[in-house]
Amino acid sequence: MKFYIQTIGGKIEHDFSFTLLKAIEFQSWSGNEIDFILSDEISDKIDFNEYCPIGSVEFVCNWYAKFYNKQPKPVNIPERLLGYEYTKRNCQYLNLPCKNISVERMFLKDTEKIKNPLNGEYKSNRLDKLPSGRYFASELINIDSEYRCFVYNNTLVGIQYYSGDFTIFPDMDFIKKTINDSISFAPPAYTLDVGISELGTFIIEMHDFFSCGLYGFSDLRKLPFMFFRSHKNLIQ
Repeated sequence: MKFYIQTIGGKIEHDFSFTLLKAIEFQSWSGNEIDFILSDEISDKIDFNEYCPIGSVEFVCNWYAKFYNKQPKPVNIPERLLGYEYTKRNCQYLNLPCKNISVERMFLKDTEKIKNPLNGEYKSNRLDKLPSGRYFASELINIDSEYRCFVYNNTLVGIQYYSGDFTIFPDMDFIKKTINDSISFAPPAYTLDVGISELGTFIIEMHDFFSCGLYGFSDLRKLPFMFFRSHKNLIQ
């Protein structure tokens, strides 16, 4: 494995990059040498096929655009997980422009571009201001606590609190069932963000395993392989 790790002004700026370097050090101590490059810029003087890019969403997406002429797309919530038992709210994919939307206020996300600046809260009577296209729409509900689950080879390998009341814990049976129900279509490594409210535990969204905050997740044995497997899956 080889990693091409983004720096900004010569410094590591992302928690996942810092933790990956610790994992590479651990792997070396265990007898597994992993090569890496630290750089502010994407170089043309490397064999890009050998490297997995690590950095911001923009950095990684620029890598895939430059070398593979493709862009990773948001996962949001896969259509097979849109049932109320998973979402605890009204979630749907919309093709704008459209009419007769049942949800008055929603969080809207682009389905083509990760971190589109247009992502955000909208009222149903304001959707005509958006460009036409396909969007993921999620009804707004109160969230008491949020956790990020880390999944590798269809197995939960970590879970970290990241927002809200840290004393409110998610339903682990729900998380394991959701992972099991995703086996046929889930990527080899991904994160599953879940929320907890008076309605129970529910899916917020799913992410391919790149450019995602770790919030303290630090399995030094698995982390390099999770990044690399996700990268290989994306370029395929």
